[in-house]
Amino acid sequence: MKNRMLIAAVFGVLLAANVSLAQEAGPPEPASSFPRVAQASSPPQAPRSVRPSIAPPAFPGRNASQSPTEVSVFDLRYADAGDMARMIGQLFRVNVHIDQRLNRLVLNATKEQTKSVINVIAEMDVPGPDASTPRDMQGLIYRVFMFEVFLGNPGLKSFSMDLRTAVPVSSQEVLDAAANDDLEISQFLQSRGHSSRGEMEILVQGKAASNDSLKRMLDSFPESRITELRWDEDETFTDKLAAAQRGQLPERVEKHIGKFLGGDIRTVGYWFGNVSVPGEVNAPIGPWALTLQLDAASDRMLELDISVVTPAQIVEAPSGPGQSYETLEILSNSIRAKVGKPIIIGYNRESYGVRKMGAMVIVSEADSL
Repeated sequence: MKNRMLIAAVFGVLLAANVSLAQEAGPPEPASSFPRVAQASSPPQAPRSVRPSIAPPAFPGRNASQSPTEVSVFDLRYADAGDMARMIGQLFRVNVHIDQRLNRLVLNATKEQTKSVINVIAEMDVPGPDASTPRDMQGLIYRVFMFEVFLGNPGLKSFSMDLRTAVPVSSQEVLDAAANDDLEISQFLQSRGHSSRGEMEILVQGKAASNDSLKRMLDSFPESRITELRWDEDETFTDKLAAAQRGQLPERVEKHIGKFLGGDIRTVGYWFGNVSVPGEVNAPIGPWALTLQLDAASDRMLELDISVVTPAQIVEAPSGPGQSYETLEILSNSIRAKVGKPIIIGYNRESYGVRKMGAMVIVSEADSL
């Protein structure tokens, strides 16, 4: 009797277990006449780690890493997009892309994570102690310096001279005639043809102390004459202007210029004035023409477009009779800079056959008026 009761109890336990397993497994699949094919299972993905103290809790019974994501774009006014992206990525373990040009963030995250990111950006994207306002930008005076390094004899300046000679002249003859401390020849070009008077056309470029230095050289060629002589006057344009000298720069900027240019540094161009933001100014700087355009990239950043060109010169049309105007570009650059910070732009140019290295420095300061 006891054995029958024990068997019945065991049978009842097994029956209850089978019923529970059947409930978890769900209704049976209908029979199929086709053979079953084993499906290749994809490797399991590691769940995304979320800090409970920062990220909002997931819905009960739902895996947060499997929640659908959405893309959001945030325009930052004060905070730097790169710094903000690094902080958000470390806090929430989400994908953040940076648009540095527009100071934007592009976020790919779940809806719950996006809400938390919005709260963080609202707290962090605020004006700092050094933030600027539109009024601050309008109340700035800009000083623009152009420095160049000069090698060799500081008493010489560049020249370009067109000659006409009745007899051919070799480059060696020109060099021998210019063998003096006050005259240096850097380029000698002789045309293959002749002028209407049967004369040879010669271009001579270099450095000289004065007209007397060139006249002494020409005395070696009795049958020659000068048809055009041009001096590079920019070398001495601002020599005696105290406000344009390198010593007027902030000390750190002055040392920086000396480190990269070295040698005998002189000022060849200087301009100062107020520029609206956004706005544009066209003004002479030394013997050249300056164009400066300013626009606000953000409350603390400016976008500047700078160019310096030679004045328009009349040149003969190469295809036939007629004339045209041409300018030579000395410097051209577009740059983004923080308001109130000095800007340094290096350049090099050719002056009558001589290559010269230089740097433009832009310094802004509050208008005391």
